[in-house]
Amino acid sequence: MGKKRGPETSGMAERMRFMRERLGYKRSAEFARFLGVSPQRWNQVETGAEPLSRQLAQLIIEKIPGMTLEWLYFEARRDPNFELMHRLIMDRLKREPPTDNNNNS
Repeated sequence: MGKKRGPETSGMAERMRFMRERLGYKRSAEFARFLGVSPQRWNQVETGAEPLSRQLAQLIIEKIPGMTLEWLYFEARRDPNFELMHRLIMDRLKREPPTDNNNNS
């Protein structure tokens, strides 16, 4: 029997999808690769099947300049500047070689 999706998980799932799309990732698998997790793991979080783990939240903060735990877990009143975050990520990706470490955080 699967876990029930409660209001907290549902809101977080919507926030994760919103974040991914605002950062310019049309497909969740692309975003999962960017984070270095399996597409299945990210899909569980984005659909609300599983809550966002502390390890995955920390990974998101490390990969996305300016992201905060407060926004990830509680949706702070002001949205982060996703346009700036997207530009910083793209700049970082140009400088760093891609990694393929599916650590399933």
